[in-house]
Amino acid sequence: MGDVKKDVDALIRAGASGEDSLRVAFDLDTTIIKIFGQRIRAENPGISKKALLKKIHEDLFYGRKDDP
Repeated sequence: MGDVKKDVDALIRAGASGEDSLRVAFDLDTTIIKIFGQRIRAENPGISKKALLKKIHEDLFYGRKDDP
């Protein structure tokens, strides 16, 4: 993945609207979740959707102070 700070700086320089910034942030989140999902499915063939979502949540938020 690229340097996120550089991407954010580029959005600011381009004068991106709040809507555009939110769209970019949402796309990044969606991409990251898909990558984690693919890796987990490869490691655990036949995993249920509920178990997959739980595992994605655990992997993404492990050790973070803002864990929901």
